[in-house]
Amino acid sequence: MDETPINRRVNDDPVTQPSARVPSRSVLTGNMVRLEPINPDRHTTALYRAGHATEAARQSWKFLPWGPFPSEAAMCAQLRDFAAQRDRVFYAVCDPETEEAVGKATYLDIQLRTHQRGN
Repeated sequence: MDETPINRRVNDDPVTQPSARVPSRSVLTGNMVRLEPINPDRHTTALYRAGHATEAARQSWKFLPWGPFPSEAAMCAQLRDFAAQRDRVFYAVCDPETEEAVGKATYLDIQLRTHQRGN
């Protein structure tokens, strides 16, 4: 998918579009990990296992607005929602040797707003 501008509103106020665009959904390969755009069919099982296998893993959800999930199907539904969002790009963090997803990350929903101040 190519970079696409998104028309946004916050609290019914128009959001001024920055000069940048939402990053394209492409694989990013580094020395230690590979970032793949979230694909629920490919990544759910490994991400569910990574985030639910131990009590320490379940604690990793403590400060997130979602999870832990009651089932792999529930997590898959959330990942489908993530994959469909056009104003954020969610990635599976993959081990390049095993090609298995070990975590997830996202570009944040960063917006520029213009404010008018009253006197």
